[in-house]
Amino acid sequence: MDAAGFLEGRVQREVGRYAYWPGQACAYKIGHNEWVRLRKLAESRAGLEIRLKDLHDLLLAAGLPLVQLARLVDKRFPPRST
Repeated sequence: MDAAGFLEGRVQREVGRYAYWPGQACAYKIGHNEWVRLRKLAESRAGLEIRLKDLHDLLLAAGLPLVQLARLVDKRFPPRST
């Protein structure tokens, strides 16, 4: 509670959720890591031409699994030719 600044009830719910459903925390972190990776990839390919809100709108509206989101980013932001 001291570290996160959350109320006791919230901390108890989170600890209980992770204790009884440990895969949920793992799935959350995998998804988080993939979103960060896709954002960095799109930013590196599009440079200043991308707005973070537009990227998030694109990915959220797609409603796809992570693997297909990666394909969508590859299609929308192809690698630059050298």
